[in-house]
Amino acid sequence: MIFFASILFLVHVYAAPQEQGADIFDAEDTCLAKYPSLTREFMENLKLTRVLPENPTDDFKCFLFCVGKTLSAINHSGEYHFDTLKELTVAVTGGDATHDDAHAMVSKCIVADHENNCEKAWKYVQCKVEELQPYKFSKGFCPSCSKKK
Repeated sequence: MIFFASILFLVHVYAAPQEQGADIFDAEDTCLAKYPSLTREFMENLKLTRVLPENPTDDFKCFLFCVGKTLSAINHSGEYHFDTLKELTVAVTGGDATHDDAHAMVSKCIVADHENNCEKAWKYVQCKVEELQPYKFSKGFCPSCSKKK
């Protein structure tokens, strides 16, 4: 069983760059179903422009928390899973960001305790979008980004 789990982990970490991030895309779909005020088109536009809403709705903030929980990057109590956040950072960039880059970004963006987990997730993503500006997004995370000219 441990061997099988190790193989799955290696396949995930060393997947082709275009495939990396697909699990995040899938988690977004899961959470979009819970927040019908948000759409896939809205999410893809955010990824293309890398501009977050100035006044995000509570639904959007809670959607971000939902995605984090679905990916086991944050638990229901709002505790971060640092290593998972690092791996997701590498996946989002298709390996463009190194593990050292990811470590620095996650360290910078993890915010102090917030009583509201949705607000905590929002603050993390707000910082992360800024930190990810120099990096490309993987096709698995943002299929429409590869079509951007």
